[in-house]
Amino acid sequence: RLKRNLGERSNLGLIVTHRDDAELGTNRVYGVDGEWKPTARLGFWGFAAGSDGPTDASDGWSGGVGGRYSGSFWSGAAHVFEIDDTFDPQLGFVRRSGGRSYSAEAEYEPRPDWKGVRNLSFEVEADLFEKDGITESRELGIDFFGIDFLSGESIVIWFNALEERLFEPFDDR
Repeated sequence: RLKRNLGERSNLGLIVTHRDDAELGTNRVYGVDGEWKPTARLGFWGFAAGSDGPTDASDGWSGGVGGRYSGSFWSGAAHVFEIDDTFDPQLGFVRRSGGRSYSAEAEYEPRPDWKGVRNLSFEVEADLFEKDGITESRELGIDFFGIDFLSGESIVIWFNALEERLFEPFDDR
């Protein structure tokens, strides 16, 4: 892994892994990633990686892009990434392959001049994972109202909906 700063807030990285096993064969993963932060509040990132191994079933790719804004009161982020069915980093792991993930969030945190209160918070976030055009999972979270106190305690009224699609029945054992 090699990572170098580009200016004060940006960087570029490279990675190469190599595993050579008498039984399993050779597996290599190579990738590039970077962050570009044109301001202290705004940043973008991206990555691309590939794998190759002893068979075509281990020759795959993954990649993604995203961005984030962090302001005084407003913040938000979004990303999309995709992992090919055959991406096979044998010296690492992949939580889910063969699909595309989308994520977005927005938060508003005003700081009223109330005794003992650090800030209020209102947030919405959504995540989606799909494979072959079929939604496998999705999640929606809404913080309708939150209050953070100077003492460190907080109160949040929130809602969270999660859906996971199962493609095989559970084992009855």
